[in-house]
Amino acid sequence: MSNPNNAIRLAGAHGRFLGSLMIRGGRVIDPAQGIDAITDIAIRDGFVEAVGVGADAPPGAQVIDARGLIVTPGFVDLHTHLREPGFEYRETIATGTAAAAAGGFTTVCAMPNTEPAIDTTAVVDFIHDTARRQGSVRVYVIGAITRGRKGKALADLVELANAGVVAYSDDGDCVTDSALMRNALAYSRTTGRPVVQHAEDRALTTGAQMHEGSVSARLGLPGWPRAAEEVIVARDCELAALTGAHLHVAHVSSAGTLDFIRRARSRGVHVTAEVTPHHLTLTDALVGGHWWSATASLPAYDTRTKVNPPLREPLSPVTSCAAKSSKPSSAGRSSVTEAPSPANPLWSARIPARTIIRRHGDTLRSARIIISGDGAGAQPTADPAAPCTRKDGCTHVGT
Repeated sequence: MSNPNNAIRLAGAHGRFLGSLMIRGGRVIDPAQGIDAITDIAIRDGFVEAVGVGADAPPGAQVIDARGLIVTPGFVDLHTHLREPGFEYRETIATGTAAAAAGGFTTVCAMPNTEPAIDTTAVVDFIHDTARRQGSVRVYVIGAITRGRKGKALADLVELANAGVVAYSDDGDCVTDSALMRNALAYSRTTGRPVVQHAEDRALTTGAQMHEGSVSARLGLPGWPRAAEEVIVARDCELAALTGAHLHVAHVSSAGTLDFIRRARSRGVHVTAEVTPHHLTLTDALVGGHWWSATASLPAYDTRTKVNPPLREPLSPVTSCAAKSSKPSSAGRSSVTEAPSPANPLWSARIPARTIIRRHGDTLRSARIIISGDGAGAQPTADPAAPCTRKDGCTHVGT
């Protein structure tokens, strides 16, 4: 049996795995296939050849003992900051994709708040080329909505689409000009790319340090009202309805935002959204400090609790909605691409495969190994920001 720690080095440039593996005895979890079972996976020349107990190993395959471990499709992060070019002291494509691989993410979407911003084909080509040479996973590029992300004039959205961007965003800044946002949505419909909005009315957040509420009043910190997010989302939902475009709302933090999205979706408007783990699990009360035990505590005003958008008040419907819709293979702002359903327990669909091994205690506490099979090569077969397929009114993103 091979050491799982060595498997990650088998991934080639851009995360493609072209060898053969035999994964024995892992708990395979794949909601798209309806699989949750202790079984084996045979991978031949980079493609999943068979899934089933007792599957035959391909000739010359490396055998991995996955007993006691979890095997899943690779995760897809829709909202990643690789910071290159311009901010390499914070992150690079090489280090960011290596971190993604260590956490089980085999595809990431790079946001455009770089320097220069991703508003020309030259920058798009640079990221694609660097990711191809240095990346550990697949990298898709999100282009800027406006030139330099300054919110004054549209970037050449058609040119960016032709260069291969998968979406548009001025992430880190909000497109506050309504006419500009309308035009961006109209162009995005012609190119078939979603517009990802960082919903924040800066007139309501200047100087803000945390969520506006009883905790901010007690701590004496300037507050960031939920309305700063909600007014932008309400406007953009109407603009999406007007243009027929796909609007995607980044890092939702407000229950009111969910209400606007839910209403828009009920009218047939193409609106999707994402939410971060900390907005699901933490509240603004943490900014005031917390004590768990004699050896585990968090002081008041700890800067680790300062995030953008801020942690909101407790008992928000955001948590109950997202928790109700969570699935074993989703983590953070992620979705999993679909693959053909097996006709029987031992099936032979040729699904492109990648291999990522991760130790216990990383992103998902229950998992020590992730063997990904999320597809390799061309564009995703499914929209990475596809709306939820549940019928209960949930607005979470991902299949």
